[in-house]
Amino acid sequence: MSSNPFFLLPIISSSFLAFIMGQILVEGLFKVVVIKNYRARAMLRLLPFFSLIVDLFFSRLSLSYWLNPFNCSSCVQKFILDVFFPLLKGQLVEQQISLVTYLGANYQHHLISILFYTWIGFSFLYIAFKCIQSIILYRSIKSILMHAEPLIHPVQNSLLAQKIKEMKTRIYLSEALEIPIATYFNTIVIPYKSYQELSPQEFEVVIAHELEHLKYNDPFVRQFYHLLATFFWWIPLKKWMEKIEQDQEMACDQNALKYGFEGDHLASAIFKTTKQLRSPSTFCYFNHPQHPLILRLNALLNPEDQHLFQFNILGLFLGTLMFLVCVLWL
Repeated sequence: MSSNPFFLLPIISSSFLAFIMGQILVEGLFKVVVIKNYRARAMLRLLPFFSLIVDLFFSRLSLSYWLNPFNCSSCVQKFILDVFFPLLKGQLVEQQISLVTYLGANYQHHLISILFYTWIGFSFLYIAFKCIQSIILYRSIKSILMHAEPLIHPVQNSLLAQKIKEMKTRIYLSEALEIPIATYFNTIVIPYKSYQELSPQEFEVVIAHELEHLKYNDPFVRQFYHLLATFFWWIPLKKWMEKIEQDQEMACDQNALKYGFEGDHLASAIFKTTKQLRSPSTFCYFNHPQHPLILRLNALLNPEDQHLFQFNILGLFLGTLMFLVCVLWL
């Protein structure tokens, strides 16, 4: 296998195509249907990650399997051979020559073997490095919880207090944190400094926000797609994961207001919490109009109509037109 340059190419390119096509489909859906429910948006953005799993374990069910030009069963490869290399296609069908031999790759055995083992070795090292990072993070969270103090002050908002009781969520205060977090252990940890500086309404709306993360298992969801990003390290996933996390944050902002809080309470809490960060980049957040933090504040202070779906007429027309063209072409 290591002597065949096309052993890794179909796998690498197919997974890359699967994710890119998933992105295009999701973004296309957002153009056709304007979805203002950010929880729905965050869930839809996970579809490209599931397409990676389908492509890896059930490749024949993946659209990229049929479009990947490096795949021998690909419609695209057959089209290229038909149009540009008809003589070669006849030789391949009659098994008179292999594609590897045709490209002269059989003379590069040692080089290809080195590339193959370098790829495999780097993949194992990178995955091991990320696993070690995850273990360190897990232990850091456990250490913070061990030294944190439970919140003694009762939550005044009755709806929020009832939800906390239903979910059996624990709330702690810690001096080791700069921002509130929802952890894997059905636990919310809030910086002690935030507890001191935030008003009662601001403090409780922060709890409501973090509780929504736990309600939808966001810590585990993030672990899931970060794990896939580690395994498929050759695919540029960082920007897409940032979009998912942004939608998750805005979804929790939306749902936190359902407990009866005002948007300006949460906006004020976000602003005060961000000012507590020691990072120098914090001062640049409020000067960038497209920064995720500014987008969250604008959404809270200038609420829009929160209907789940709104159709974009132009996008719907173009999407229907493209669908008809594809059907007629097939």
